[in-house]
Amino acid sequence: MDGIDGPLSRKFNIAESKVKIDGVLLDLVVDYLTYVFIPAIFLWKFEMLPSSSSLVFVGLILFSSALYFSRTDMKSGDYWFLGFPASWNFVIFSMYLLGTSTVFNAVCVVVFVGLSATNIETIHIFRSKQLRKITILLTFIYFGAMLSMVLLDEVRSSVVGKAIIIGWFIYYFSSAIWKTWIYQNDRANTLS
Repeated sequence: MDGIDGPLSRKFNIAESKVKIDGVLLDLVVDYLTYVFIPAIFLWKFEMLPSSSSLVFVGLILFSSALYFSRTDMKSGDYWFLGFPASWNFVIFSMYLLGTSTVFNAVCVVVFVGLSATNIETIHIFRSKQLRKITILLTFIYFGAMLSMVLLDEVRSSVVGKAIIIGWFIYYFSSAIWKTWIYQNDRANTLS
C-alpha cells in the first residue's frame, strides 16, 4: 500500500482538493506505525533482543525513528533517503526469518539507529531514479522469498529464502556505498 499511496494522491491531485487533510503528514503517521512502531513491538514481543535490555533497544528504535521522520532533509533532490529511513519493517522481519541471535539483533539496532543520523544516501525502492528497475526487481524477489517462507511454513529453514534476504541487504548497502561515494565522486569529476 505504501508504494502506491503517493502516486494515487498525485494522480487525483489530492493536494489541490478541498479535503482538509495533509496527505504528507498522514503518510508519515501511517509510515511510522507500519515501519517503526509495529515492527518494534514485534521485536520485543517475539523476544528477539537480550531480555535485560530489550526495552532500551525498542526505545532507541522509537526515538531515533521519530527524529528521522522529523527531518526536513529526509530525501535528496533525486529521491534517495539521507540516512537509514527507519524501515524497521524490513530489518526486523528479515532478522526474524533469518533466526538471528539476540546479540546480533541488538548490534543491528545500534548500527541502523546510528545510520539514521547520517547523510549516507540509501535507496528509495520506487522513487530513486538511478538503479530503479533493478531495485524494484530485487525487492519483489525479496518480498516473494519472505512471503514463500511464511506461507510454506519454512520460516528459518529455507536456505534459498535466507540467501535472497541476505542478498537484498548486500544490494541495499552496496547501492548506498555506490550512491554516497562512487556516484557522487564520478559526478563531481565529470562536472570539473
